[in-house]
Amino acid sequence: MDILQQLKYEDGITIGEALNVSVTGFVVVLLILALLAVLVLLLSKAVRAVESKTKKKASPTPKSEQTESAPAKRLVQKSKENGTLIDATHGRKTMSIIITDSDNVVLSYMELKQISARFGAEVFDDE
Repeated sequence: MDILQQLKYEDGITIGEALNVSVTGFVVVLLILALLAVLVLLLSKAVRAVESKTKKKASPTPKSEQTESAPAKRLVQKSKENGTLIDATHGRKTMSIIITDSDNVVLSYMELKQISARFGAEVFDDE
């Protein structure tokens, strides 16, 4: 180490001092990066917490099946028995029942207007 103390740059700083400053700077940069990583982790957890709260508030409260009409229930039950029921609700509340030309019954979580807009189809409503 004595050799490093004796060697000097032109401006009077020894090589040992220069190495000391370099190592200190490197350690400081690593600490800053570690702090930034912790901040990103905390922010991502906070964002996930807020998202989960908003999803809970935005999801409608499930209504009981008593609100469905008896003819609709019978239709669904018969199509289950016949093997012609297609459940496309993905676990959500049934918003529409579609009867196809081939007598298949499709349960959907989407409203009829949304479905027709997606497929550009005309809706024949019995109401």
